[in-house]
Amino acid sequence: IINRGNQSLQRPSASLIDFFIDIINADGFKKLELRYNNIRKIEPNDLKDFTKLEVLNLENNLIDELNHVIFADLANLNYLNLEYNNLKLIKNGTFSFLRKLTNLNLAHNKILFLESYAFIGLNMLRVLNLNNNFIKSFDAKNLIGLVMLENFLIKSNYLEIIETNSFLLMRNLRVLEMANNELTKLNKNSFQNLPSLNEIDLKNNRLFDLSRGLENMILTKRVILSRNSLKIFKKN
Repeated sequence: IINRGNQSLQRPSASLIDFFIDIINADGFKKLELRYNNIRKIEPNDLKDFTKLEVLNLENNLIDELNHVIFADLANLNYLNLEYNNLKLIKNGTFSFLRKLTNLNLAHNKILFLESYAFIGLNMLRVLNLNNNFIKSFDAKNLIGLVMLENFLIKSNYLEIIETNSFLLMRNLRVLEMANNELTKLNKNSFQNLPSLNEIDLKNNRLFDLSRGLENMILTKRVILSRNSLKIFKKN
């Protein structure tokens, strides 16, 4: 379904290229729904006419790779849903053209690795969803550019470690969900410089040592540590 004001166009099509061939004056459309198709690839020029697009939903397709050029003309996009695809890697600068994006959903893919500067350019992003992937680690370079991020969701991955200063530039972060991972302990200053953090969810990990890692979270209102392997809990 493509929404253009009160107009809509619906056509069940599995081929993204064939779908666009029949579209006229696409530059006026603000919402494009392509969920539950068999789209495998988006070519660089497929979205070039959708200059006013604000919402792009590609949930439940077969996309396994993203080229940053495909988003070059989507300067007004604020919501991008790529949930339930086959993405394995997020490359440097993949979303660099999406300066107005506020919500990015990459959940339920097969992402193994985030390149440095994977999210560069997303200066307005408020919500990043990486739930249910295969990510084992990340650091500050992977998250550079996310200065306005408020909700970071990365539960149900395979995280084994949180690097020191991973969230150094994310002063607006309010909710951090890291449940259902493989964390055993936290490094000193793992959560440094998060003055706005209200909630952190670390349940269902393998944490056995909390002697370090939480020392900078004096303003955090809710810390969830259920279903870990803690034996002692010291005041410090």
